[in-house]
Amino acid sequence: MNRHKTAVIATCISHIQADIHHQEAAHQETVHQAVAHLIRINHIIAAQALQVHHQMHMTMTIAEAIQADQQVVHHITAARVLMIHMMKDMMISI
Repeated sequence: MNRHKTAVIATCISHIQADIHHQEAAHQETVHQAVAHLIRINHIIAAQALQVHHQMHMTMTIAEAIQADQQVVHHITAARVLMIHMMKDMMISI
């Protein structure tokens, strides 16, 4: 009788461990998808910023163009830093 109870308990523990592993894998996949989505958004924002930047260059003086270059670099850098912090926060939550 004790062997039967031990076997049942071992089976229950095994099922619980499998469920936990499955949930962790699903959570990790969700995080990876979110990170991939953030990266895609970052690329889209950078491409749009570059397009606007090129259009603005057509009507600017050299000094204005240099200042616009610096602002674009600053905004893209800030967006990437924010994305990195968000990815770190998501990885910590795993």
